[in-house]
Amino acid sequence: MGKNIVSSNKNFQLKAKIDVALIIYILFILLFLFIFFVPFDEVYDPWRKAILLIDSSQKETDPQKKSKLFEDGGKQLINLLNEHPYHARLNLMVGYYKYLENKYDAALTYLRKAVELDSGGLMNPATPEAQNLIALVVFSNVKEFIKSGEYQKAYDFIKPYEYLKRQSLEMNYQLGIIFHGLDKLDTAEHFYRVVLANKPDFEQAKLNLGSIYLKKGTQYNENGQLDSALSYYHKAIALGVVNVISLANLGLVYYKRANYHEAIKYFREALKYDNNNKSIIQSLSAIYNKIGIKDSAVYYLERLKALN
Repeated sequence: MGKNIVSSNKNFQLKAKIDVALIIYILFILLFLFIFFVPFDEVYDPWRKAILLIDSSQKETDPQKKSKLFEDGGKQLINLLNEHPYHARLNLMVGYYKYLENKYDAALTYLRKAVELDSGGLMNPATPEAQNLIALVVFSNVKEFIKSGEYQKAYDFIKPYEYLKRQSLEMNYQLGIIFHGLDKLDTAEHFYRVVLANKPDFEQAKLNLGSIYLKKGTQYNENGQLDSALSYYHKAIALGVVNVISLANLGLVYYKRANYHEAIKYFREALKYDNNNKSIIQSLSAIYNKIGIKDSAVYYLERLKALN
């Protein structure tokens, strides 16, 4: 009888294991059927359907259809937000909608609210997307101020969002432009250098930084600090600021240092950008005369006379 009890217990344990395995198998099949046979749009949140309308409108070429898709999607989002005002992702989507409407102040209000409500959520967090959109909205405003030369207004607008520079090269670039326009060259240089450290092929940032080096070189030149002037002029040229001003100024510094061969080299290079520059031609004539190359001195003197 003892053997029968042991055998019965073993059969029960085996049956229990089979039942558990069967239940797991059935659950797996149900999950599979749900994923692959339930229409995908049925599991969408309502706001996702609304945003699909807005995204579709951006691809639509027919103006009337484009407008209707955009308005319908926007209305749905606004209605949903009225029902669920503390939904972080809904605030994000409405902010996106307002951004596309070019209503930047409203967009920023909703996007900031999205970040506030998100509070570092782990499931489908809204904060990263909201921060990226905030940056886009800010840049759209700032670029308009920059275009009109209103650099102080640009800075006043961007200042509350300066924290974004930790994650946005574009923010650093815009700050570089603003401080450049405000003639705060050291600060502008800092931001351009941050950009180029992360994106060395950013040509406009290179040219902007080069123009700062050119200006600093000229300041040192005027103050008689010729070594510093040479250093900054060479930095400017290395960044692509190669023009009559940078080359002629470099030639002038070498002339002041009595390095006449280098002066000739850069003055002649400068003439390639401004062939009839009287000041450069006169400088070349004077240098050649000074080092005793009379033919060249006369040649440039005759060119100067022909221009007068």
